[in-house]
Amino acid sequence: MDKEAWWQKVANNPHMMWCLQVASMGVDELARAGLIPWSEYDRATKIIAEEIFIRMVANDLPPPGRP
Repeated sequence: MDKEAWWQKVANNPHMMWCLQVASMGVDELARAGLIPWSEYDRATKIIAEEIFIRMVANDLPPPGRP
């Protein structure tokens, strides 16, 4: 399955929607700090949301009491 097909499959998943919201907050802060250009906002948001989503699915969560 290619990446675009995967995104279409998970686009309406409530967990992915949450991941996109969280990722957008992080990317906003990175862009405000000048660490990434604003022109890469959408691309960076998708990349970070995908990472969060996959870690949730794989149950790869930080230990209790750690960020």
